[in-house]
Amino acid sequence: MKTTTIDLENSRLAPGGKMPPDIAALNAETTGELALIESAPRAKNVGYTGISADVIQRLLREQAKATEDEIGAVLWLHGHGRETRVPTLEALGRLIGYGEAVLSQLFRGTYKGNITAVVAQIESYRRDYTGRAAFGEDPILDDLSPTKAIGDFCERARHSGTIGILWSDSHTGKTRGLRRHADRNNHGRTVFVSMPPGGGSTMFMVALMRACGISERNSYAQMMDRAVGFLNRDKLLLVDQMHRTISGRKMQIGTLDMLVHLYDETGCGMVLSGTPVFLDTVQDDRLRKWFEQVDNRGVLRLKLPRELPYQDARALGLAYGLPAPDRDGMAIIRGLVKAYRLGKLVKLFKLARKFATEENEPFGWVHVTETIETLSDWAAGEGIYGGEGAK
Repeated sequence: MKTTTIDLENSRLAPGGKMPPDIAALNAETTGELALIESAPRAKNVGYTGISADVIQRLLREQAKATEDEIGAVLWLHGHGRETRVPTLEALGRLIGYGEAVLSQLFRGTYKGNITAVVAQIESYRRDYTGRAAFGEDPILDDLSPTKAIGDFCERARHSGTIGILWSDSHTGKTRGLRRHADRNNHGRTVFVSMPPGGGSTMFMVALMRACGISERNSYAQMMDRAVGFLNRDKLLLVDQMHRTISGRKMQIGTLDMLVHLYDETGCGMVLSGTPVFLDTVQDDRLRKWFEQVDNRGVLRLKLPRELPYQDARALGLAYGLPAPDRDGMAIIRGLVKAYRLGKLVKLFKLARKFATEENEPFGWVHVTETIETLSDWAAGEGIYGGEGAK
């Protein structure tokens, strides 16, 4: 493939709206990204999803001389718009109280106004959004033990620039904690990726591009180059669902090899998270020697306990609107933490609250026990067509 050298500083649309040869060549190679950036100030309701985050990062750094925190905030807004399907620059600007032209100039590094003020608005919107939606409709509890432990672990991985491995049984809070850390920490420097089903290296690279806000419409080699250019020592890469690289007794070695390559080339901190299946497999005699390639690149290891602490279950119940527990409520909580992991406990509280709302009653601990009994009856085929067990 022919390589084209582009003068980003001096390239502009020529009179009459025609692109000079350098811009046209880059447009052909990058699926129209720079063309979209260049046309943004003159177009109404311009879309922006074709503008890659690595292009924005480079232009902000080289032309606007923005700080890393300012770049991180702008990249977060860009990625947030893509993820939540905000259709246009105009609509994206409304979220932070600025017009389409400001965002267009921000994304191409030519904004001459007060970037600090724009970033303050982005951060203000971000705090409001994450407070309402980072966990969907679930309450956000940053003080839950798994969330705090995962947050501290991620920070150690980022600061030390090493690979950390996190594992536990399913539904113990790994994904929630990792997503929460990515949402609220490091000013957009944290990238969260969920390993696609099958765990293949190509599908993971596509997922990584989307998480970074970079176009995936490139060859595998080009995507790798762009990932290496985007990640750096200031960033943290969180890879969840690593057990998806396992199928029976086989493992997608190429995917792990690719992660090792990304780490070696960028120096970014990295956390690999999965169920015990992942760790058990790589410690098998056939794979242990190879896994040393990962193991020797860090000493950080964290296993989350299966059982949620009493105080966490109590706090979660209060967050869902349950009253402070009396003696009976305390006994219920102690039973819950032995029978339910975090993910399942959240679903139980949501369902119990729904039942209480349907009955037009204040949500109480009795509704939790009644919901458990109802679910048990349903599983036994009882109360389905009416009667005491029916809801």
